[in-house]
Amino acid sequence: MRYRCLLVGLIMLGTIKQASAQRPAHPPSPVQPPTPAMAPSPPAHDPIEANLFPPELVMQHEGEIRLTGEQRAYIKHEAIAAQTKFAPLQWDMQEEMGKMKTLVEGEHVDEVALLAQLDRVLDLERQVKHIHLTLAARIKNKLTPDQQKSLQSLRK
Repeated sequence: MRYRCLLVGLIMLGTIKQASAQRPAHPPSPVQPPTPAMAPSPPAHDPIEANLFPPELVMQHEGEIRLTGEQRAYIKHEAIAAQTKFAPLQWDMQEEMGKMKTLVEGEHVDEVALLAQLDRVLDLERQVKHIHLTLAARIKNKLTPDQQKSLQSLRK
C-alpha cells in the first residue's frame, strides 16, 4: 500500500511538472491576478478508456449484451493470460518502488540514481499499461457493433 501511495505521488509530481511546462513564457504581472483561462483545466475524460471495455464490465453484462459462449471463452482466456503477465510485474514494481523509497529516505538524494530508478519503475508501468491496452483492444475486437453500443449505454 505504501508503494502505491509513493507511485501516486510520483505520478502527481509528473502531472505538476507537465502543467508547469505548459504555462506561458511570460507570466502575468503580480498586480494582475491570473485569469481563469490561465488556470490549468481539469483533466478531460479519457477517450481511450471511454471507447474500450474492461473484462469485468463485459462479464458483468454478458446476459444483456448476449455474449456468446465462444466470446465468453475468448475473453476469459485473454484475461487469464493478461493476469499471468501482471503478477510478476506487480512483484517487480513493489521491489523497484522499495528501492526508490530507500533512495529518498536519507538526508541527501543521489539524483542520478533516483532518476535511473524512476526509469525502471516507469518501464514496468509501461509494460502493465501495454498489457491492459492489448487486453481491452482484443475484447473490443471480439464484440459485435451492437454489443459495443449496448455496453456504452450500460456504462452510463
